[in-house]
Amino acid sequence: MKKSTIILLLIPLIVLLGSNVWAGKIYPLGTTSAAGIYYDPTISGLTSTNVKGALDEVAGSKTAAGVTYSNATSGLTAIEVQSAIDELDTTLDGLVLTANTTGDVTSVGDCLGGACGDGTSDGGTYLRLYGGATTKYTQLTPSNTAADAVVTFPTATSTLATIGLAETITGIKTYTNSVLKLLGSSTGATTFTSANSSGTNYVATIPANTGTIAELNLAQTWTAAQGMDDLLTAGGINFDTHQG
Repeated sequence: MKKSTIILLLIPLIVLLGSNVWAGKIYPLGTTSAAGIYYDPTISGLTSTNVKGALDEVAGSKTAAGVTYSNATSGLTAIEVQSAIDELDTTLDGLVLTANTTGDVTSVGDCLGGACGDGTSDGGTYLRLYGGATTKYTQLTPSNTAADAVVTFPTATSTLATIGLAETITGIKTYTNSVLKLLGSSTGATTFTSANSSGTNYVATIPANTGTIAELNLAQTWTAAQGMDDLLTAGGINFDTHQG
C-alpha cells in the first residue's frame, strides 16, 4: 500500500480523535477488561464512565437504602426505599384507633371473614358482648336446631328472663290455658287449668298461709276449724250455721 493511501485513511481517524465529542473517551484498542470500555452515564445518572465502574456502582446500591423513591404521590419525606419503609413504620406505630375510626371488620365471634352472622356454617356460631367494668363478656350461642328458628325480642326496654336464674317478674304474664305445669318430687307434673270459658276475668285468692289447698273431689282431713257462711250442705242435707 502506498504511503499516500495510508495517510488518507488516517486523516478521518485523527479528526475523530481530536473532536470534543470523543475527547478523553477512547480507551486502548484491544482491551479485554470492562474497566477499559467506555460507558456514557448521561441517562443513568451514575458517575462512572467505564463499564466496570458502572457495574460496581450499581452493585453497591442494591440495598433498599440505595434505591431512589419518588414521594410525589405518598407525601412522605423520604426519597429512598429504606427511608420510606422506616417512615411508614414510625407512622403506623403512632397510629391510635378511636371510636370514630372507620374500616372493615375483620372478624365477628368465631367468624374470621366474609359474611358474618348470615346463618351459614362459616358465618359464626356465637356472639360475645363486652360486659363493661367487670371485663367479662356475655356469649350468645344458638342450640343445634333441626330447622331454622327465629327469636323475636319485645319492643320494650327491659331485661331478658332466663330459665336457670332466680328472678322477680314485675309485669303481668298471660299464659294459654293448661300450659303452666309444676313438676313434683318425681317426673310427674301438676297442670294448672282454668274453667273460665267466658270473657269475664276472675280472681282466685291464695291465703297468706303455708298449707294445703283443698280439692272438691278429694277426701281430706281438716286440721283447723273452717268457718262457713250461714249454710253448709253435706250429702244433700242443708245445715244452717247461722247462730240465733
